[in-house]
Amino acid sequence: MKKTAHLPFLLLALAAGSGACSRSVEQGPRTSAVLVTLDTTRADALGCLGGADGTTPVLDGFARRAVLWSAARTVAPLTMPAHASMFTGLYPPRHGVRDNNLAALPDEARTTAELALAAGLRTAAFVSSVAVDRAFGFDQGFEHYDQPTADADPGHHVAQRRGFEAVDAALAWLAGLQDGERYFLWVHLFDPHAPYEPPAPFRDRMDDPYLGEVAATDAALGRLLDALRARSDWDDTWVVVAADHGEGRGDNGEATHGVFCFDATIRVPLLVRHPRDEQAGSVATAPVSVVDVHPTLLAGLGLDIPPEIDGLVLAREATETARAVYFESYAGFFNYGWNPLVGLADASGVVLRSKTTWVGDASAVELRPVDAGEVAREDLLRGMTEALARAPRLEAEAGPVAASYLDELRQLGYTAVELLDEELPDPFADEGRLDALTSVAEHERTMQLTDRALEAGTDVPFDELEALLVANPRNLVVLEALGAAYVRAQRFSDAVRVLERLVALGPRGATSHTNLGLALLGAGDDERAIAVLEQAVALDPRHRPALVQLVRLYDKRGEREAARRYGELLKRAWD
Repeated sequence: MKKTAHLPFLLLALAAGSGACSRSVEQGPRTSAVLVTLDTTRADALGCLGGADGTTPVLDGFARRAVLWSAARTVAPLTMPAHASMFTGLYPPRHGVRDNNLAALPDEARTTAELALAAGLRTAAFVSSVAVDRAFGFDQGFEHYDQPTADADPGHHVAQRRGFEAVDAALAWLAGLQDGERYFLWVHLFDPHAPYEPPAPFRDRMDDPYLGEVAATDAALGRLLDALRARSDWDDTWVVVAADHGEGRGDNGEATHGVFCFDATIRVPLLVRHPRDEQAGSVATAPVSVVDVHPTLLAGLGLDIPPEIDGLVLAREATETARAVYFESYAGFFNYGWNPLVGLADASGVVLRSKTTWVGDASAVELRPVDAGEVAREDLLRGMTEALARAPRLEAEAGPVAASYLDELRQLGYTAVELLDEELPDPFADEGRLDALTSVAEHERTMQLTDRALEAGTDVPFDELEALLVANPRNLVVLEALGAAYVRAQRFSDAVRVLERLVALGPRGATSHTNLGLALLGAGDDERAIAVLEQAVALDPRHRPALVQLVRLYDKRGEREAARRYGELLKRAWD
């Protein structure tokens, strides 16, 4: 597999502009760097970015010792694509991570940690959620990768932990470094992600549970910063703090994040602390992106910056505002069959494109359909998407990583179904798909009804879910939840009808096939059930639910060799 080739100058000029950032910063041979990523943290949750006083005293104080990039945006309102861009300096069309759990970051990616390790730095990561599990390729270049296990939070049965725990583990690693050792450290803080359950004392102190989670994250960051300031190498340490995405909180009708590209989820905090507190308290208003984190860290460490990346160095010369930054969400396409959603932000405001094009001013508070006088801005976005489509890219690792990860991500509220077996469409092509920009109500209604369908002991809203399918037959989220609900209700013929539609639309993952196999078993069609369950195992050889059923079926039929073969696979899946 080949590394990416050099990015054409035309794309750099179009997608990055000139003068907004520099490709060099003042650097020293002794510098180290710390990257802190804040999951699900809106820009306006911080006091220094317009939020309520008292929620983020640590971040507000840090802003007074750093450069605050007040017009920063992420590349996608999802954890995996955003972090992939932070570590590669590439936009999602080029690194290939377009949604959560669809593909891992390719091995040929040249990550910040890999380049730091090759230069002789110690590297370590302390993450707080399955969303950045090493299975998705985020451990590339880290000598030490510390992540939670599924039993770390028994109440949720997913791999996640509190920010304080991740920070304490990071501090133990820092304490073990030898004097003078340079390092690159990544700490990922997950607390603000739904469901919002702030720990004491923040759940009592804050009326708003989301802000309580943000406050807990802020306090965990304070513990890390206090320890860093106490180190003898503090004057030679870069610290970058960036959120991967924000949270909807009802703005534009979106409760959480992932599907839309409104500023509530796209605009993010981004702060850069220079060694010796140079440029302390500066506020930069140029449009920047999380793709800029990678080259900024490399420049701060005195390392060469790959010429083929999309990101630019965040430097004090960044005063001009001719740049446009790109962002996207293909989650609506993957989950609902909608037209993809792409956008850009520049000094003039934002442009969003699905089946229609909307624009907004720099505040991005109100959006409206583009008119004849604003076609140039629509053309700029079209040019960016076309240039990214032509640019060299990494070869994404194909297929879902594992169905078990998908199950954990669902518990975190993500709608992702398994990978569709079709090419990603051009957002400017008219293929008759629904418009994501006018489909917020469908998404929110889907979330409400499928949550009810998945809750044990509740009346499943079968008729309402079926009505959603009439309105949009490509709503894979409803097809999956409704089919599983029919299986649980032992309405097997209905389950087969729905799940056959789901599989026919293209998800090539083990979970959808296993559910169909269970429905066929309930309907008395053992032969087809076995065939579908074997397809599930072919897609994921460690998918335990399918393996359990196959062992039982073959044992029941007296086919001992087949039962033994699948039993061996099941044993390996449990190891």
